[in-house]
Amino acid sequence: MDLSDDKMKAIQQRLKKRSKSAPVLRARSKMDVIRACFDQIEAMRKKGFRAQEIAANIAETGGFEITPGTLKNYMHRIRVERDQQSHPPPPPARKQKASKRTAGANKKTVARAQAPAPVQQEETTKPNDRGTFHIKPDRENL
Repeated sequence: MDLSDDKMKAIQQRLKKRSKSAPVLRARSKMDVIRACFDQIEAMRKKGFRAQEIAANIAETGGFEITPGTLKNYMHRIRVERDQQSHPPPPPARKQKASKRTAGANKKTVARAQAPAPVQQEETTKPNDRGTFHIKPDRENL
């Protein structure tokens, strides 16, 4: 399908007129509206307004109803979003495979943990020795 130059110019002119006219308003969700007004709502909250009062104010001026519980939920979700954007989580740690040497050492550690601890004699220290301590054997009833 071939278009003539006249038709192409007519289309261009129509598109130019459309682009200069007022933008088409798309329907937005309540969350989008709360997100856009977050700073103002947060300022009201810091001044002492309750969620119920803020929700009533939005209903009067915004033209849509929102419950105080939904408003609190949206505000919390927006705070979490902003916090995650300013502080991204660290990358997950890489898991290292246990080598044969490490695996054997782990088995020995488990075996030592299961074996009864040898009874140690109490060492006596002088009461005035600073920075010293004496090792006492574990008691069976901890």
